[in-house]
Amino acid sequence: MDDQLLDTDIISGASKASTISIIIPVFNGEDVIASTLESIVNQEVTAHEVFVVDDCSTDHTAKVCAAYPVTNIVLETNGGPAKARNVGVRQATGDIILFIDAGVVLRDPDTLKRLAKEFDDNPGIAGVAMIRDQDPLNDGLTPRYWAAIGYYQWMQPAKYHTSFATERSAIRRSVIENMDLFDEQYAAADVEDHEFGHRLSELGHKILIARELVTKDRFDTFKLSIPKMLMRSFMWMRLFLKGKTFDSVWNTKDRAYKTMFGALSLGFLGLSVLGFFTFPTVLKVCAYISALTAFIFLYYAGGFYTWLVKNGKVHLVVQFFILDILYSFIIALSASWSMLTYNYDRILGPSIGKSSPVSQTDIDKVS
Repeated sequence: MDDQLLDTDIISGASKASTISIIIPVFNGEDVIASTLESIVNQEVTAHEVFVVDDCSTDHTAKVCAAYPVTNIVLETNGGPAKARNVGVRQATGDIILFIDAGVVLRDPDTLKRLAKEFDDNPGIAGVAMIRDQDPLNDGLTPRYWAAIGYYQWMQPAKYHTSFATERSAIRRSVIENMDLFDEQYAAADVEDHEFGHRLSELGHKILIARELVTKDRFDTFKLSIPKMLMRSFMWMRLFLKGKTFDSVWNTKDRAYKTMFGALSLGFLGLSVLGFFTFPTVLKVCAYISALTAFIFLYYAGGFYTWLVKNGKVHLVVQFFILDILYSFIIALSASWSMLTYNYDRILGPSIGKSSPVSQTDIDKVS
């Protein structure tokens, strides 16, 4: 990468108000895409262009999108969100490219106007990350948990994001066009955004966290979230082992410690139950270790639970604690398996971090 990419004249944008291209990758999103598009068309400032990149959906996503003033790009084969975003990037002509996921809603009608202003007022930044609202769009304990803990993490004092949250982040087109795009070897929605964000950070680019810009999100149920957590934890550990670092908001060192001690606490609790039916000494030792690791877990997670109490969510503390421990155990299992089976050359390959060109034959229809 040339040194010129770090020059402010490349990433500063023009003196006029920046134009915004929006890219929305979607697969079978007929039930959620309309709410996203409604929040876009109801903005005070009209987007320069909106691309919905349909990753070979088998439902009525295209029909829903046809009712809105957007460009609907239908891919011929399913290639995953990384490929879908790359297709959109190659079509975009706005100064700023905003990535949001299907089902994510821009909470306030002046979001696009304020987003453009963030870029225009901060010529040295490459991108802007919005934050999640503390309440989800859908009902259920698990969606409330993920919305709350996500909001809490994003409200921590970091000024810049050292990863890239593709569900609600924007980047200057002049930056992304001068680097490798999203790595299409990640065919699922797992860590392609983290990998891209780390490369941005390594190049010296800054992603400003704009906490006044908020999206409302939908989240999976506990059952649906488990396979995603297993895959993402496995792949994130591979990235970490490849030499990547913790990020400033989500995959932080404290969250890693919290996850480890939460998993240990639940694991030793299970062993203590087993010891109850076998060896009483095992019961006592494992119960003691379980309690000790639970206290250490709370040391790292205590800020979140204090925040819950201060914000009138005390009734959720116990339920969220149980979910927190369960997720910690699931994540730790997957991450441990990733470490044990790690094979750098075979799994990640030498070409990781490079997107493949998209030919016109990959695009079935543009409407």
